[in-house]
Amino acid sequence: MMLLAGDPRQNLDVLRYQKFSSRVMTSTSCIQVHTLPPTSAATAFHSLRVFLQLQLWTGKTTLIPEDWGWQLKNGAYIPVKTDIPHAPEKLLKVVRCNCKVNCDSKRCSCRKHRLECSSGCGTCRGTADYEDN
Repeated sequence: MMLLAGDPRQNLDVLRYQKFSSRVMTSTSCIQVHTLPPTSAATAFHSLRVFLQLQLWTGKTTLIPEDWGWQLKNGAYIPVKTDIPHAPEKLLKVVRCNCKVNCDSKRCSCRKHRLECSSGCGTCRGTADYEDN
């Protein structure tokens, strides 16, 4: 079976790059990053969380969530989305915000493009913490 109409010999990162490239060449509007295939790292962390959930449903409660795609932050577990950059560094430098305080409105160019702030951003340097509505 071909995942997301890709070549079965390619990994998700190659497919993501190809889809992005073809959309850049054919689109006259902004590329919506959330419509691209996930990265291989995002898929791996999601699979870890699914496995943990299945184990919990079957009564195996000795697993440590931090070992299975979750991190403890401010007393709550949040999913680890990836451990690699969302895009090549060269691209991340193109889409960046320069918010002076908080990145909590649609004026933040990262948020407007449905991206998390990155190290290439101005004041926040990727430390902005907001919930996507």
